[in-house]
Amino acid sequence: MDQTTTVLLNDLAEKVFEQYHQHHRGEASIELADPSEERKKLASDHLVALVQSRYPLVEPHVGFTTPNKLTLMLYPA
Repeated sequence: MDQTTTVLLNDLAEKVFEQYHQHHRGEASIELADPSEERKKLASDHLVALVQSRYPLVEPHVGFTTPNKLTLMLYPA
């Protein structure tokens, strides 16, 4: 995964973390330019790892809502 994508994913996760900290729920999306299946998996895995490192007891919901739009959602269990 290239550095620009990593920075964008980290920013996305930080937005969701801020929302989750304030409201106990969070959701944000990012558009990935021309994602291959491998890039989609790498991006999803990266977001899951970020969430698990910050909130180990929270199950992240990560998925593509359109072919290019990756969404991260955090909700209380």
